Formats: sequence, C-alpha cells, structure tokens
Amino acid sequence: MKLKIEGAEYGLQWGMGAIEIYCDRIGCDVDGLDKAIFSDKEIEKQKAITTLILAAIQNYCELHEIEFDLTYRKLQQWLSDAPQNTFNEIINDWKKTMYLGKTIGEWYFGEAPADVPKKKSASVKSSKSVTK
Repeated sequence: MKLKIEGAEYGLQWGMGAIEIYCDRIGCDVDGLDKAIFSDKEIEKQKAITTLILAAIQNYCELHEIEFDLTYRKLQQWLSDAPQNTFNEIINDWKKTMYLGKTIGEWYFGEAPADVPKKKSASVKSSKSVTK
C-alpha cells in the first residue's frame, strides 16, 4: 500500500521490522503491542496507531534504501485530515500482514484465517529513488 503525503509517496512495509521500530519508539515489547493499540485512553491509541504507521513507512524506506524524511507530526496531521476510509484501508492492510505464521488479524483481532486473505510478501529492490 502507498500513501501520498505532502506530494511524496510512501510505501508501508509491515512485519517484524515495523514492529521492532514501533516497539523501540513506544517503549514496549511485542507482548505490549496490543496494550497501546487497544488502550481505553483514546490519546494513547491515536499515538500508538500513528507510531505504528510511521514505523511501517520507515521500515519500507530502510528496506528500499530510500531517504526517510517523514516526521511524526506531518503524518499525524495527514491522518487527521484524511477521510475515514483511508484510515480503514491502512488498518485493513496491516491486519493482512503475516507475523510468525499468522496474520495480524488473527493475532490481535481474533479473525479466522479465512477472514483475512494472505498478503504476498514484497520483494526488496535496491532502488534509491522515490516518487516525490
């Protein structure tokens, strides 16, 4: 999935890399991942989801050797202005991601394997250009 933010296109690369970046930023381990995302406190949930999306963008940039120049505040503002269906598409993309043999939907949302089609893993190309 690609996002166009302030005229630049950013890819989302979920998986172990994004989860590691997320956990480093938010100060949790993998077992604490769902605590922030499913928090009863709306501000904690918003911070966690924004941080997770930013981690997926950073992971994509690192894997594709693209300069990572998006800030948390720019992403936060873009998400705030984006229509609800854009946010839903991002979350659904994340839920399809494989993590240790199951989808995120299976791990954290109780979805059956048939409920979430398996997403093909992206191949990594050594490309230093990005659409800006």
